[in-house]
Amino acid sequence: MTIKNYFSILVAMMLCVVLLSSCGQERGADDADKVKHTSAAQVNSSVVAKKPVLLIHADYPEYESAKALAAKAAYIVRGKVSNKHQERMSTAVPLKPGETSINLDKELPEDKELITIYEISVTESYTDMAHKGDTVKLMTFGGETDKAIYLDPQTPEILLGKEYVFFMSESRILDKGGWLLNNSQALYSVEKGSLEGSGFRLTLDDLKGIKTN
Repeated sequence: MTIKNYFSILVAMMLCVVLLSSCGQERGADDADKVKHTSAAQVNSSVVAKKPVLLIHADYPEYESAKALAAKAAYIVRGKVSNKHQERMSTAVPLKPGETSINLDKELPEDKELITIYEISVTESYTDMAHKGDTVKLMTFGGETDKAIYLDPQTPEILLGKEYVFFMSESRILDKGGWLLNNSQALYSVEKGSLEGSGFRLTLDDLKGIKTN
């Protein structure tokens, strides 16, 4: 082998090493990009995997004045929210003694709704339906399960431990229970002795004479 041939072979080997090194670096960059893309995909799948929100809707009457609202309320109570839980409940109104069903051939199906129940420790009541020290229960439609969130966008936020004034109907499906008369006019938070809400302008003094019966 001549020196010239040996030199040519050496140069060729060095070129192969450089090319292989470059290819290795590019593959490494590709692998890094794949890791980044996989991480992004995992994050996106995590976001997609969050519980679906299913919107629900309930209609409520609107009231012309606080006096009209109070006239329809079975409960007008001031109290703190001491607890809450969820139940699947039938909202079919049970019959009173002596009442007969309009469906005499078969019972009505009992479709059960997801209901959130708030327990309210009463500090003051403005009707005879409740008294100081009682616990009344407010029901709202919706809640959260293992698979989904059922949400009425009009339902106001009600926080544990917070004090409110509630204007509620009487319910025959839950003892000492009721519903807000509507979602915009029947709930007021108590803030340093004042009432705040999206309904009427009310004070705690107004409540003492607002109920006429």
